[in-house]
Amino acid sequence: MKTNTKSLGFLAIAAKPKLLATVNSCRSRRSFSLLPITLAVLFFLKSTDVNSQSGSSDTSIPMLRQFEVKSAAFDKMFNSNLLIFTYTRDVTVLNGVNLTPGVRVLFMDKKTGQVMPAPKALTNAKHVYMYEGKLFYKLDSTSIYSYDLKNGSIKLLLATKSQIIGFWNMSNDRILVNVRNGGVVTMPLSLTSRATSRLAIYNYETGETIDISNEPNIYQAFSVGEKIVFFESGYWFNKPGVSFRANVYDPANDKVYSRTDFNAIGLNIPTSDSTFILWYDPVQGGGRRMAVVNVNQDLNGTTFNREDRLTMSGFWAPPIAGKDGDIDPASPSPYFMNNEMVTGGNWWIQNLKTNEVNNRPYDEVWAMNLSTFTTSFVGKYRDYVRDWPITEGYVIDGRFVSPGTNWFYTTKLYGETGAVKNTKIAGVSVYPNPAVGYTTVDVPENADVEVYSVTGQLAFSQKVFNSAQIPVNSGINIVKISTGNLTQTLKVIGY
Repeated sequence: MKTNTKSLGFLAIAAKPKLLATVNSCRSRRSFSLLPITLAVLFFLKSTDVNSQSGSSDTSIPMLRQFEVKSAAFDKMFNSNLLIFTYTRDVTVLNGVNLTPGVRVLFMDKKTGQVMPAPKALTNAKHVYMYEGKLFYKLDSTSIYSYDLKNGSIKLLLATKSQIIGFWNMSNDRILVNVRNGGVVTMPLSLTSRATSRLAIYNYETGETIDISNEPNIYQAFSVGEKIVFFESGYWFNKPGVSFRANVYDPANDKVYSRTDFNAIGLNIPTSDSTFILWYDPVQGGGRRMAVVNVNQDLNGTTFNREDRLTMSGFWAPPIAGKDGDIDPASPSPYFMNNEMVTGGNWWIQNLKTNEVNNRPYDEVWAMNLSTFTTSFVGKYRDYVRDWPITEGYVIDGRFVSPGTNWFYTTKLYGETGAVKNTKIAGVSVYPNPAVGYTTVDVPENADVEVYSVTGQLAFSQKVFNSAQIPVNSGINIVKISTGNLTQTLKVIGY
C-alpha cells in the first residue's frame, strides 16, 4: 500500500508572513489542559452526502476519548492494521503513564483499542512517512532509516553530511532528499560515497544518485509521477535569495519550469501521479489561492501554468524557517488520507470555477476530494466534556476521528470494550440507587466524577473530595469516576 501522498497539516494565517498563527484550535500546536478520559460508549458515524450549504442537523454527535497524550504536538496519522500516530515532539505521558524521552510514534491496535509506544527502533523518529508497508523516518538530522511493519526489520538507508530538511519516497527504492548544505551520501552496504547537490534522488539499494538542484533555500520537495516539484524561499529561511519560487523538474529533458509571481507560497500537496496543489498569495493581493498544476500538461516554455480553484483565509506555513539552528519542528509535507481534506466547513471562501461562495458554519465537518473538488457533509461533532467543537480529522473505519493535541477522539471507540477498562476502585460507593434527583458519591481520595446519559451526553462534571451529592436525571445515568490511572463506571437509575 502506497501512502506517501496526501497529508493533514495545520492551516496558518499569514496576514503578515512573519507572523504565523494557527486556526482550528483542535489541530493547533498549543497544548490543551489535561482532562479525564470520557465514557466508553459506542457511537456510529452517520456519513451523509448533501449538496446544500449546511448539514442536515444542528445536533452535534458526541466525540469519545480513546486515549490521551501529554506535551506532544500531533503531526500525522497512518491507517493500516494499526493506527500509527506521529508527533513533532516527545509524548511525555500516555494515558497517565510517564514515557521515556524520545517517544514520537504511537501504535494503536484497532481490534483491542490498546495504544502503546512504537518499538524502540523508532525512538526519536521524526518526519515519519508510511510507504509500501514500511515507515521511513529520520533519527537524527543526517540519516534516514526504514522500519518494516510486517517483520520489524530496521535498515539504515543513507547518511548525509549536513541536515536533511526533508525527504520523499519514490518507487524502485529511491528517495528524494533535500539537504541543507549538500554533502556526502553514504551507501550503508558498500560504504561507497559521493558528493551530491542539495536536492537529489538517491537509490538506497544501488547507491546511484541523480542531482537535481543546488539552490540554497529549498524548503519542500516531492515527486509527482517521475517529475520533481520543489519550492524555494529566501524569505522562509531568512536568508538572501529569491523570495518565493516554485519549480517543476522534468528528468526526461533535464529542464526546470519555474514561477516567481507569488507574495508567498506555503506547503503544497501532490494529489496524483500528474497533479499537485499549489497554495500561494497572489501578487495583486486578495484572498489566498489554491491552484492545481498538471505536470504533464501545464509545462510551457520556461514556466508552468496553474488553474486557480479556491480562495481561502489561510494556508499551511512551511515548518522550517529562520536560522540554521532550527531543527525539525514538523514534517515538511502535510498528509491526507484517501485524497480528502476533512475539516471545518468554512476553511475556503469561494470556488473560482463555479463562483460558489462558502457560507457553511465553522463547526460543521466537510470532506473535499482534492482531485475533483467535490464536497460532502461528514457531520457535526463535539467534545461535551470540554464543550468544544471538533472540526478536523479523518474518516476511516466507519468513524470520524480526530487526533487533537492531547486526545484521540472518535465517534466509535476501537476495541470490544473501548480503551478505558472499567476497574473497580476500592472505597467507591454510590447511593441511593435508584435515586430521585440526587445521589451521593463516596471516593477514597480526590476524584473526577462525571454523569452521562446513555447516548453519551455529558450532564455533570465535578472534582469530588471524599464525598458529594451529584444530580441524576430520570432514566439510566452513567456515573464515571476517575482517580489516578483508574476509572470506574456505574449505572444509576433516576426517577
